[in-house]
Amino acid sequence: MATNVRILLEAATSIQGSESLSTAVERLRPTIQKSGLGCSTLLEIDNQIATASGLGRRDHLLALLASLEHLYRTKQDKSSAEEEDVEQSAAARRICDFVAESIAPIVVPSKEEDDVEGYHPTAADVQRDTAAVVARCQPLAEPGLAVIRCILQNRRRGSRDAADLIGPHVLVTAVAYADPDLPWTTPAASQLAREIIEAIVSATDVNKDAVIVDRVLKDYLRPLFTKSKPATVTDSGRKAHFAPEPERTGGVLDRETRVAKPWKHVDLRAVPAFAWAVKQADRDLMSRHWPLYTPVLLALLDDGDTSVKCQALGLLEVFLGKVEAKTLIDTGLDSVFLDAVLPALMLLPRVTPEVDCLRILGPAYDSLLTLSRVTAAGKQNITKTPNTKILDRILREGVFSGFFYAREHIRIVQVLLSKTGLVVQEMGIHSVKHLKDIVPMLTSVMEEPFAMAHLPSLLAAIEALQAVIANCWPRLGLPPWRDAIIKALVVCWMRADDEGSEQDATTLVHRGLAKAAKMLTAVARSEGIDLAEVVAPLTAQDASLQKLFDISAKG
Repeated sequence: MATNVRILLEAATSIQGSESLSTAVERLRPTIQKSGLGCSTLLEIDNQIATASGLGRRDHLLALLASLEHLYRTKQDKSSAEEEDVEQSAAARRICDFVAESIAPIVVPSKEEDDVEGYHPTAADVQRDTAAVVARCQPLAEPGLAVIRCILQNRRRGSRDAADLIGPHVLVTAVAYADPDLPWTTPAASQLAREIIEAIVSATDVNKDAVIVDRVLKDYLRPLFTKSKPATVTDSGRKAHFAPEPERTGGVLDRETRVAKPWKHVDLRAVPAFAWAVKQADRDLMSRHWPLYTPVLLALLDDGDTSVKCQALGLLEVFLGKVEAKTLIDTGLDSVFLDAVLPALMLLPRVTPEVDCLRILGPAYDSLLTLSRVTAAGKQNITKTPNTKILDRILREGVFSGFFYAREHIRIVQVLLSKTGLVVQEMGIHSVKHLKDIVPMLTSVMEEPFAMAHLPSLLAAIEALQAVIANCWPRLGLPPWRDAIIKALVVCWMRADDEGSEQDATTLVHRGLAKAAKMLTAVARSEGIDLAEVVAPLTAQDASLQKLFDISAKG
């Protein structure tokens, strides 16, 4: 048998990586038939091919796949109906575990790092590690995942294979390949992984909730995040009212070692697995097991890496959409999440690269707005008052501070202005307290001499102004706010009329300004004032302004 296996492995070694799996299996089939492996059992295949020396080797995975397909085809041809015994099921599980260990995207530290106690990976180390994982895993992914799929598809009906075969590492390895955007997967591997996951969670002998809770959250993720548990929550996942002060020495570097964060610097399956557990959970599961989610989610939010933080912010939005609002409020997690996300609003240029800021700011504001909506709904008040406590902090600690420090970065300004409009819409009339900051911010952008040079930011300012007029109108019908808005509308209209402006851009700006002017006219009318009379001196001086205010005056 050993000689036959050696012949099969030699044949598998000769197969080029560019060949498809089906072609590889066809090429190995004659070798299997000649060597007699076609009559093997799962136990024999496990003992001969899925060996420690074959871990991470493509030839062993191809040999496994070809042998298994031949084995199951032979059984079907012989119409064998005998049940697989315990030994065969155990062999199938060992094969799946062997494959998962072979293809798992896990970083192998260099010997130099192992010799340095407390070594923390640098950015160059992370880039090198990722490249090494990609180079090692991509050639193994498709044959490895095909082996697992083959075993799952051919398990005996009525047996306990689906539950027994799939340990936590098999599932999370499949999950790590399901996302086509991850660097170590391929489109074909991603499709295979999704089929494996679907086969696991849809099997009649598998409880999906148990898979998520027991195998992923408890057995796999909890040990990885033990040393990353945030001090802001207790072991039960609730707010820690007497959290210890953060360490003043060592801090960041001590927390960025492979030992402290194996989920980030060693086992690269962890974040995709947690993302899957969040997205697959329903409201019922989340209501019962939210304490298993919060420590991991907070650890990800606290991480300084841009890609990790962006994923965490997106997952927070999903989490908030599934957890009960009453749970957030009663446990104090609403304030914990607020304090965890707010610092992200001040990740601004000069300290943080602009490209990273743009990736983080949008999701950060969106998650805070979601937190505001969810907690406001959880208070069960009749008037549906918005959560102004959160919204006030978004404006004061996010938008206004960000605009002050980064107003020369026009793409950052665009994000801030677009989120301003959303916050004002959420606050409604309660946003009048911020007029002294909002109106000067918006009008300064609209009155910039080169405002038309970056159309998206200008349009964001105009849309935000429309939101301000719609929600703060009781304070805008009289000076000083009315006059400040009129000035901004006039100046911006004239800038857009400049000969250097493109016609399409001018049309978009004029349309937005005309809408804002029409809204302001209605507001002035509520005060018994005809806005056309107020702006008459301006329209008399410049006939081009008549279109701006005449449109609204006729309405």
